[in-house]
Amino acid sequence: MAIPREPNGRPLTLYTLDLEAALEYAHGALSEGLNVEITDRDLRDTETYRSFQESPVLVKYWCVSLSDDASARGLRSASAHQIIEAVEKLRPEEYGAIHADDLVEFCKAHYLKTRGSADSAQNLSSHPHTQKRTHVFGIEKTLSSFKVGDKVTVRAPSDRPLFHHGSHGTVVSIGTKRVHVRMDTAAFENHDGEVANFLPGDLTLGHAGTPRSADRMKDAFTTMKLEVGGALVAVALEAGIITAEQGEQIKTEWANHLQS
Repeated sequence: MAIPREPNGRPLTLYTLDLEAALEYAHGALSEGLNVEITDRDLRDTETYRSFQESPVLVKYWCVSLSDDASARGLRSASAHQIIEAVEKLRPEEYGAIHADDLVEFCKAHYLKTRGSADSAQNLSSHPHTQKRTHVFGIEKTLSSFKVGDKVTVRAPSDRPLFHHGSHGTVVSIGTKRVHVRMDTAAFENHDGEVANFLPGDLTLGHAGTPRSADRMKDAFTTMKLEVGGALVAVALEAGIITAEQGEQIKTEWANHLQS
């Protein structure tokens, strides 16, 4: 799918809770030769609270801003009510960004909860251009699968903030429905040492994978760049511009450059 653009040709920014969706969008942009910047951002509520600083972090979300210029640029959607207003009043091409359904639904659910009435979400509909992502969560584990002291890895939580995804932790207690986990190495460093509770199906026994979100993003981005470089070499080989030996040399040099 081609990257959507504003009428002036500028590529649209994507905001989403789904890391896989962010990486897929970035991969498509790289294949079109665009500059890509992926950042994690804090979603706040500046309608209920007086300022951005006073509002607690509602959730972490991903921003994929694109540009065919020297640097990437994207409009900032930092507050839940701003996101809802954006999808109600403007098309993505006018706003300069796509707000994925997962993020919009999170914002609507937040105001349903804080205002205590379904009336508060009346007419807050998702824009047809936004993208829908669905997670499937395992239910094979039970509370008896865990004991205090177990090392665990948090999967994408089914009903907890997604910024815990990938975190390494230790079971500190077991409740009636949830497992209480202390974050040894959280996905985001500022959550190290916190205790959060999860459904059994949201946890995997043992410390698996890379816990830090920034490190996972760096690794994934490097992989995408390697794939793009390999694709360019394949095109040059097919066109007879370079030899197979030169192609291997180019891929090696490109890989060394990305690791430096």
